[in-house]
Formats: sequence, structure tokens, C-alpha cells
Amino acid sequence: MEEQNTGQNTTPAESSTTESVTTPIETAPSQPSVEIPVAKVAWYKNKQLLTAVVVALILIGGAGYYLYDSKYKDGGVVAIVNGEKIYKVALDENIARMQQAATQQGVDISDATIQQKIQDESLQILIDNIILMSAAEKEGLAATEEEVKAKYDELVAQVGGEEEFKKLLEEAQLTHDELMKNIRERVIIDAYFAKVTDIENITVSDEEITEFLSAYPKEDLPPLEEIKPQVEAQIRNQKQQELITGILEKMRSEASIKKNI
Repeated sequence: MEEQNTGQNTTPAESSTTESVTTPIETAPSQPSVEIPVAKVAWYKNKQLLTAVVVALILIGGAGYYLYDSKYKDGGVVAIVNGEKIYKVALDENIARMQQAATQQGVDISDATIQQKIQDESLQILIDNIILMSAAEKEGLAATEEEVKAKYDELVAQVGGEEEFKKLLEEAQLTHDELMKNIRERVIIDAYFAKVTDIENITVSDEEITEFLSAYPKEDLPPLEEIKPQVEAQIRNQKQQELITGILEKMRSEASIKKNI
């Protein structure tokens, strides 16, 4: 099936589920949040789950579509974005990594609705990265080696050290070169959003923290002073994602997007 977008916003299909939550994750700006039904574990208790999902989604983030232009022709073109081709092999790799992340959340990936959502979001990630990288290039943005190294160190620390990070890379079947390319692109996209928005200066009020915590039974919550930094980070991430989503929706509506699946 072919889908042509020359002025209408292209977004992943929404699935209707019960008992679903959005796992608190720090995604690259180019990535849509993944709303897949998972066990309702309090966000501040989800450290092991958070680690796995953060890394799995960050690894998906690189706009590696052009690596496949000369290396892989088999499988066909699944989308063309502003003249750039996305090959099926790139989509298949993204789907595999998204499935791995979903499985780690306890999701039944044999469910047809979940399979479709994973495919939609995996393709949307590649589409968004083409759009964003093109916009960043027009702004003359690039990433220095120091910036890439700093982001790499941040990811390593986030998962608990080099050994744990290496293990996660092996599980994701991602090479070091692919990872560093993904990180470089994430740094560039971060710089783009910092340039065109006030994303770094988003604030969180005490009232917003109180409202956020009101969704949880008081008896299940640790003392506020213990979790306040995490709450602030979560709310800030949500605000940033809303800002990014709004910008992306406008950029998608202005892009030439042709889907062949």
C-alpha cells in the first residue's frame, strides 16, 4: 500500500489499550514516545526496566538510512522522505530493536495491534530523523568529538558502567561504529532543538510536582525530598516531548513523505 503525504501530517496509528502507560524514558528528540501496555509499576521503582528501554530506544535513534543506500538494495524501498530512500532492511533492524525493548517490558509482541504499532513507530523514527537531520544541516550544525564523547559517557553512566553498556550493545546487535554514528546524530538533533526552541529553559513548578504525585497513592510514595529530582526530571521530559512533538508535526506536514507499506 502506498501513502503519499504532501501536506498532511503523518503520524503512527494510535492503538487503544487498557492498562497502558508511557514508560518514563529519556528519548532522543527524534523519537516518538512508545506507548505500549506494560505492567503498572511505579515510575520511581522502574530502574531495571528504565535502563533497558532507555538504551534500546537510544540505539534505534540514529538516522542510518543512507548507510543502506549502496550496501542494501534487497527488500525494496519502504518510504521516501524529501527524496531520501528508506530501505526495508533499515526498517527491519529498527523493528527488531523495538520488539526487544517491548519484550523486556513484558509485552506480547505476537499481538497484531502491537506488531503494527511497533512497525509504525519504527518507520516513523527513520522518517523523523531524515527530516530533522536535514533541518539541522540547513542550520549548519555539526557535532564535535568532545560532544560525542560526552554523550557516550552519559549513556554509559546511565546504565551503570562500560561492562553493562557493552552487554546491552551486544544484545541489540549494534556495532560500536553504528552506536557512535547514532550518538553523533543525536547530538546534532539536540543542538537543533536547542537552537530553534527554548527547550533547555523549561521549568517545573511545585504545583506541577504536586499534581504529578497526586496520581499515586500517598502510602506508596517515598518522602518527597527523596524523589523530587526524579519527579522534576520526568515532568521536564514530558514538557520537552510535547514541545518536540509539536515541532515535528509541523515539519512532517511540510515534508514530502511517501510510504510504501
